[in-house]
Amino acid sequence: MNNAIVIFGYGRLARTIEEYTKDLLSEQNVFFTDDFGKDFSENFIPLTAALEKKHEYDWLLGIGSNDLKRRKVLFETFEISRFTSTTIVSRTSSISSSAVIGAGTIVAPGCVIDTNVVIGSHSLLRSAVTLSHDVKIGNNVFIAPGATICGGAVIGNHVFIGAGAIVMDDVVIPDNQFVKSGSVRSRRSI
Repeated sequence: MNNAIVIFGYGRLARTIEEYTKDLLSEQNVFFTDDFGKDFSENFIPLTAALEKKHEYDWLLGIGSNDLKRRKVLFETFEISRFTSTTIVSRTSSISSSAVIGAGTIVAPGCVIDTNVVIGSHSLLRSAVTLSHDVKIGNNVFIAPGATICGGAVIGNHVFIGAGAIVMDDVVIPDNQFVKSGSVRSRRSI
């Protein structure tokens, strides 16, 4: 792990991720960058400066559900450029010892991750998400607060699951899908 973390993004979600990070890694310096070039605080690093030293930082994706296409492009940039990332898991979440959580994934407070769950890289589980046994979550998946993914479900890459959604047992959601709150069947491509 590097001695500083850079969160790409500077909106509400990025600030929330900053809180999770500081709670877990109080010794780490946390900075923000984005491609809008705005300098909002002493913790902001211009994107060009951050990229010049990209291998000196651990990176987290702080772009929320308001811009899923941008989030996908940034994820692909992180993967291609081999950015190093840290995984953030809240102390108040319950994680099975058999669960596998990918690099750069963020697990917010109050989540439950059961037996044999696999989560890809740079995914985001917001507060009170439940992943039941044997669930597979792809890369760059955004799961909104209170969603429940039931046993054996498979969620592809670059998927958004809405707040309070329930994905039933063994359902497969392909890549690039948007699942509305409360409904598994109502999907549209991103």
